[in-house]
Amino acid sequence: GAAETGGVFVGDNLAFINGIPVGAGCRLLDGSGPSPKLDEVIRMLKQYTPLALTFARAQAKQKTSTVKTYLTSSPLSLDIESSYTFSIAATDYSHLGCQFVTGMNGSDIVVKGMSGVEGLFQRQIKASNQPFVGCRLVSVDAEIVPSYVNSQLIVNAMKRRW
Repeated sequence: GAAETGGVFVGDNLAFINGIPVGAGCRLLDGSGPSPKLDEVIRMLKQYTPLALTFARAQAKQKTSTVKTYLTSSPLSLDIESSYTFSIAATDYSHLGCQFVTGMNGSDIVVKGMSGVEGLFQRQIKASNQPFVGCRLVSVDAEIVPSYVNSQLIVNAMKRRW
C-alpha cells in the first residue's frame, strides 16, 4: 500500500491528515485542541480523498529509542518537535495499507501494522468479470512478451518496471 511504499514503519505516529492535526500533531500546534479519538481519525481517513498524511518518527538520538513502540514507551515518549517527520500521499483509505491504534498516552495515533492492498491491475481484473484462466500476457508496458518467457521472468520484469 501507499504507507509501505512511502516508508511508514510500525510505531510511527500519525501527526496530520490533509493538514489537520491529529495525535502528536495536536501537541505540536498550540491551540489546536485535543486530539480526535481513534474512531474519529479513521472516519476522517475514510472521508478525505486524496490523502496527504504526515507521520513523525522518534530520532535515534532522542532519549527514547526508536526501538520503543506504543506498547513499551512512556506516555509522552515521542518528542514531536525533534522527531523526523515525513509525508505520504494516498488516493484514498483503501490504498493506505496500514492499521492504527491509540498510543499509551490515549491521544497519539500510532501505526499498529501493515497490510496488502489490491493494486490497479488486480482491481481491473475483478471489475471485468471475465475468466482469465488460460489467457496469455501479450505485453508489459507496451513491450511484447516473447512466447518462451516463463512466469518468473514476467514477474521479475514487472518488479523492475514498477
